[in-house]
Amino acid sequence: MIHTRQLIKGITVVLTALVMILTVCACGRSSGSDYEKQLEGVCAYLEDIADDNLRAGDSGSDWTIILLSQADREYDYDEYLKELEEYVTECYKGRDKLDRVKATEWHRIAMTVLAAGGDPRNFGTDSKGRPIDLIAEGTYNWNQTDSLSTQGSNGLIYALKTLDIGDYEIPKGSLYTRESIIDDLLQYQGNDGGFALSTSAGEDTDITAMAVQALAPYRSENRRVEEAVDMALAYLSKQQQDSGLYLYDGGYSSETSSQVIMALCAVGEDPAEDENFIKTGGSLVDGLMEYRMDDGSFAHDVPKDPSETGGDNVMSSQQAGLAFVSLINSETGKE
Repeated sequence: MIHTRQLIKGITVVLTALVMILTVCACGRSSGSDYEKQLEGVCAYLEDIADDNLRAGDSGSDWTIILLSQADREYDYDEYLKELEEYVTECYKGRDKLDRVKATEWHRIAMTVLAAGGDPRNFGTDSKGRPIDLIAEGTYNWNQTDSLSTQGSNGLIYALKTLDIGDYEIPKGSLYTRESIIDDLLQYQGNDGGFALSTSAGEDTDITAMAVQALAPYRSENRRVEEAVDMALAYLSKQQQDSGLYLYDGGYSSETSSQVIMALCAVGEDPAEDENFIKTGGSLVDGLMEYRMDDGSFAHDVPKDPSETGGDNVMSSQQAGLAFVSLINSETGKE
């Protein structure tokens, strides 16, 4: 039965995004109605696709649920939650559980459970019939591999986001603390201020924006974090093209624009007004709008013909939608 659920508010993704909107941005621009219009278009596009294609536990499906929840859209969240719990229980029958090395599988699913109104600390059962704590096993007591960062810095980024979304306390004696996760994450920052996916890889704009989102809540209490975030923002400003867009992997990328928008909101800046992110071609928000399709979706690359339909714009639309959620919440002061 379709219904309006009573949910925990303030879940974010990219993050992802997702602590993506934990920090309220004191934005001065009054364009919330336009942001709401764009969010409506994205959600309508994803809902059309979702009718027969959502599969609980699938990354694309889970992120759609997270966005729809953040946008306060009606959906049968209880049914999705039921299917997701069955998925988790079935996965835990195997040796690899949710994944052999990716802690982010735990993080994304925990965020989805919260978005659908469930409790990720007691979700499904393992092979011995014991309740599964997705928060503990995916963050502070991760032992699937030797390190939360086995898959790269995103394992650390999303561990922080997952802990902060529910404001979860870490018990004494745990394998990780917030401080140790932050210390490990800072090791991935290069001299130019950008963060990399791995210590052997080059700096990456998307990873940098997501790192800023994860670190933003700790700026005021940690001088090292404050300096790291300032350096990362300077790097992101430098990477922005004169057009206001971002290049990624040989082409333009709306996902990067979306992630940087969420990063700026997380640190209390207005992505439409911050002078460091306004180039000759316009602001970050102007840049994101270059990717909009007539059907309400957002393309990965700048479209040659916005009236075309049938492209695979799911991921880019999800991230654009989360960016608009951040902008709306920033303007309204909603956490």
